[in-house]
Amino acid sequence: MNTNNHISNIFYAIGTKPVFTVDIHLRLRSTLHSQHLSKIGLWYDGKTTWIGEEGWIVNAAFSSTNTVIVSQAYHKGLNLKLTIRDESLEDELGVKRMISMKNEGASDTNVKLLAQQVTYTQEGLSFYSPAEKALIHYSDEKYSLFSIQMPKAQSIQYGVGLVNQIWNDPLGKLFFAPFSATKTESLMVCTCLLQSNETVNASLIQMSSENMVHLKRSNYLAQQTV
Repeated sequence: MNTNNHISNIFYAIGTKPVFTVDIHLRLRSTLHSQHLSKIGLWYDGKTTWIGEEGWIVNAAFSSTNTVIVSQAYHKGLNLKLTIRDESLEDELGVKRMISMKNEGASDTNVKLLAQQVTYTQEGLSFYSPAEKALIHYSDEKYSLFSIQMPKAQSIQYGVGLVNQIWNDPLGKLFFAPFSATKTESLMVCTCLLQSNETVNASLIQMSSENMVHLKRSNYLAQQTV
């Protein structure tokens, strides 16, 4: 894999479907629903490291088609490799991000996968919806929905608000904050034990619409295909 200190946004036309762009270091966005950013990180032994920071080797968009982009990121210190497959949803509301996390080290590792969402305006309403098992942001008359599934996770936690206020980095603990009337920022945390050479999969749904019913229906259908 090649080290990339900076990866520019990469645009792909998807025929008659929306165009979306992937910046593996920081975010995934759809140009038709471009009000949110998404970051992927790992927590281990008292510290969070986000993809693209020191210690990462990143191979962004090494494989792509008109609807799918595949990237890889390897953390040298943790011996963990993330393969990230971004695919435009058929209903054109957003993107499904499939994450495969492999422990290439010789010993078992307790690790947490973090997914942070930030709406561009950072002002609005955000909350956790238990029925959908999803985080929902509302800003500029649009809803954004974020959900994650990891079948082998020991736990999955959700929180809304500024990450530096709801996430305790030294302890690796998320303060459960189910509602914010002012900020559209949120965090999802999956805790898992990775045995040596084991691979664990996660599925992250990111979508936006002016119609909440459409979002909930699309999220339900997307989760059935995990």
